[in-house]
Amino acid sequence: MSAEAHPVYEVAFWLLLAALWWLFHWPYRSYRFDDARYQLFVIRDRLFEAAADGASVRFEDRAYGVARTTINGMLRNLEDYGVFRLMFIVWRYSRDEQLRAMCAQHKQAFESAVQQLTPEGQRLVVDTIFQADRVFLRYVFHTSLLMLPLYFSFRLLQRVLVLSELIGYLYKGWVKPALDFEANFAGHDRHSLSH
Repeated sequence: MSAEAHPVYEVAFWLLLAALWWLFHWPYRSYRFDDARYQLFVIRDRLFEAAADGASVRFEDRAYGVARTTINGMLRNLEDYGVFRLMFIVWRYSRDEQLRAMCAQHKQAFESAVQQLTPEGQRLVVDTIFQADRVFLRYVFHTSLLMLPLYFSFRLLQRVLVLSELIGYLYKGWVKPALDFEANFAGHDRHSLSH
């Protein structure tokens, strides 16, 4: 038997590879985009309904405005984001003193605004931003051919080795400040800082 592959198998392999590539880049990514936008709209609507109720947060509260603007920025720019852009933002955050200062100022202003709310309002706003960040990051990782297998492997390792503390440190220390500032900046109808 020959060590060479039969031409029919080669053609079938390349057709299958092309079909998988097409499925990932169009139907799958489109589904992930629609799902992430839907989830972000649900999160934003819950915040809006809480403000309309007025018990825990009000429309005129600064924390409400910042949270809503941040989610709007995520909705506006979601499709433009990928792993490499996110990595560029985090890399730029790690290198650019001025950007770190702006992110720290944004974080401090947001935390100060949150402190003016009731404990229930504080939990609502902080949880809203956390949920939005999670949806946004899940979209970014699920729509990258490079990161998708690594993401699932990492999730499995996280469950087996309980890597929650390390993930929390990376998220809170590096990703969250840059991502929230970037999304809030974009939510004000400005261009993204990563351009």
